[in-house]
Amino acid sequence: MTDTKFDTIAPPPPPPHRAVPSLFEWVGGMPALEKLTARFYDKVRDDELLAPVFAQMSPEHPKHVAAFLAEVFRGPATYTAERGGMRRCCRATWVAG
Repeated sequence: MTDTKFDTIAPPPPPPHRAVPSLFEWVGGMPALEKLTARFYDKVRDDELLAPVFAQMSPEHPKHVAAFLAEVFRGPATYTAERGGMRRCCRATWVAG
């Protein structure tokens, strides 16, 4: 004999779908990327070989690099919106170089 009370109970719903975080989210977003690039370029300034290469670097350069990395890591497209994207960056480098 079956108990009809249990025949009408639906199975539990599946767990909620969790989207895989972007690499941008995974690394900690803009605060983490800005900290990373600031630390990196602090080390570059102290490096005997690299310091001359980056001697003319603007103080804002680490933040620009952080914005570029954010975009590459599927974060906000701030670098393209504010700096013109990779195409503009390459064109400026090739024309200046």
